[in-house]
Amino acid sequence: MFLLFGTIANKKHSLNKVLEVLYSSLNSNNSFHKSAYKMHYSSEIENYIFEIEDNVKSLLPKGKKYLSRWVCLKLFDENSSINSALKSYLDIDLEDNLILQEKLTKIKLDLKERGLSLSSLRDDIVSSIISKAECVRKETCTFADSKYSIKNKKIDKILTSKKFGIPIMLLFFGLIFWITIVGANYPSQVLSDLFGKVQVVLLDFLVNINCPEFLTNILIYRHVSNSNLGCICYASTYGNILSFVYSS
Repeated sequence: MFLLFGTIANKKHSLNKVLEVLYSSLNSNNSFHKSAYKMHYSSEIENYIFEIEDNVKSLLPKGKKYLSRWVCLKLFDENSSINSALKSYLDIDLEDNLILQEKLTKIKLDLKERGLSLSSLRDDIVSSIISKAECVRKETCTFADSKYSIKNKKIDKILTSKKFGIPIMLLFFGLIFWITIVGANYPSQVLSDLFGKVQVVLLDFLVNINCPEFLTNILIYRHVSNSNLGCICYASTYGNILSFVYSS
């Protein structure tokens, strides 16, 4: 049995919907967990689960024994939070079970002898889940254009490949450096020419309206010329009249 519902990863309310559906399903009276699909992994992982599942199941309270496979997988994942969560919600401590800990140590040694680790086991678990999810998607979802993602997959394969990925990355780095050092000069020159033309137009406008020379210098050239250093700005205390007196 598969429970299917739509969700969008970048919208938090849809992720909350996922949690709500799972919670209601697992706590309903229709024994959802009994009819739910049982995920199967590689024979190696299944053998490891078989070795410790009985011990884990014996520790779980009645009504929660269906969680045994999930707990086993979390133990393989070396998830430190799983034991504290089991202590908090189910009042059990997996670390106190010596037989279980001995079996886990044996599994780690077996993996080490084969040049593997629990992290590699975790990668296999995730790969199996993703592969099964892809199979479910193919069986349940249809698309108007079945080849909609072929182009994107080809591009991703090229950009992430060992043969082309690094050269392409270096090429982009070189392009960024070129834009920073050389390429930025071109838009700067365009802006400089544009502002130069605006300056000419503004200067003609100020001359046509007989704007004072010192004000033209301030607005256009942003300085006061030497010939106008004798300009005096006087604010009348009584009439608040601003008058400009120019040196002859």
